[in-house]
Amino acid sequence: MGGWNIYEVQSRSLLLLLALIRIAASLFELYPILAADKRKAELVEKYKELKAAGKLDSFLAKRRKKNAAKDHRFIPYRRQAAEAEA
Repeated sequence: MGGWNIYEVQSRSLLLLLALIRIAASLFELYPILAADKRKAELVEKYKELKAAGKLDSFLAKRRKKNAAKDHRFIPYRRQAAEAEA
């Protein structure tokens, strides 16, 4: 009769599946972890450590204060309307 029996089909499909797994694994090696993703993971780890030590609130307060000081640079200290009228 010819043709394949069930065991040949299963073995061929298994070999094909293994080949696809090897290709997928090689793709992960081609595309390494991006720097931004690595930085995010480091920040998450840092926040977890700070939370475990109970220092997260003080750290975030310092960050807020630092960012507020940065934002203050862009706030004008004179009124623009007074300069235009004078």
